[in-house]
Amino acid sequence: MVARDGNLEGLPAFDKPALVRLESPGRDWEVARLLLQAGARETGETGTDWLVVPYQKGRLVRPGLFYAGFCRILARLRSELARRRT
Repeated sequence: MVARDGNLEGLPAFDKPALVRLESPGRDWEVARLLLQAGARETGETGTDWLVVPYQKGRLVRPGLFYAGFCRILARLRSELARRRT
């Protein structure tokens, strides 16, 4: 869902009642990078210095931007799931 900014369009699994489970994003650097990119879209930031940071377990890269991306995804998911409620 992160790569889609929380957009559920075209995913047939979400056309019927379902349970959505959120996993901790800190275990997968690729997911963390996607959240940073979502945060950059949310804040309008154009700098991408964090894209070249090599993965290092436990390293916090741009926590504010990461949080902005996480909130962006959650807000879109909330909106998408509410729209599908019957």
